[in-house]
Amino acid sequence: MTNIAIFVSGSGTNCENIIRHFTDSKNVKIALVLSNRSDAYALVRAEKYNIPTVILPKTDFYKEEQLLG
Repeated sequence: MTNIAIFVSGSGTNCENIIRHFTDSKNVKIALVLSNRSDAYALVRAEKYNIPTVILPKTDFYKEEQLLG
């Protein structure tokens, strides 16, 4: 099983399409949706599918320990 994280910052229509595409996959799991904006509607869309979400300041995107932690 391959785990995928989706990085988002906006409304999340593409995010939701990706989630739907892999919903019944035996090979791919959407494990996390990560955003630099707490008001990104994509986070709401992810929660609708019970996918964990994380809000991380954009400056921390370059800190490996923050992303992998």
